Amino acid sequence: MQAHIAAPLHRSLIAEAFARFAAIEPALRRCPAQIVHNDFNRSNIVGNPGGPNFVSGIIDFGDTVHTAIAIDVATAVMNQFPLDFDADGPHDLFIQARELLRGYLAHAQLSSDELRLIPHLAMARVAARALLTSWRAKLFPENEAYILRFTRPGWEHLRWFMQHDHEAVSNALL
Repeated sequence: MQAHIAAPLHRSLIAEAFARFAAIEPALRRCPAQIVHNDFNRSNIVGNPGGPNFVSGIIDFGDTVHTAIAIDVATAVMNQFPLDFDADGPHDLFIQARELLRGYLAHAQLSSDELRLIPHLAMARVAARALLTSWRAKLFPENEAYILRFTRPGWEHLRWFMQHDHEAVSNALL
């Protein structure tokens, strides 16, 4: 499937991201698991800013799966990454994600091991999205702009991850 990614730099980013994921996968297997939504994004969370609880509902359960709870949180974190991002700039990739994580931790607990994995899991989700959407854009060229709308900024997100070592990535969200 990597053949669907034309740019050599992008193929390299995908390969490196999946190699990094393979390195953390044993730790992921030790994390608590349950049925999770697996697609928390701005379109799937119904909010009521004036209500006592901001989140008033969740929709779209098509990606629901049994997996590590940390993956569900990482997906939500990834969906907070800025769409206008330059990996070489002074930007903070996790600026909005920290707010989301604070809100989550006000209602649920994660171990320190899970918290340290979340940025890496978010990176893996960015890589998976880039790979899948690049493939789908080839299948449906008439819908390419829509399919790749989050993939284009995702390349900069991946570039940021590859510019930082494991420890720096683990600490970036905390």
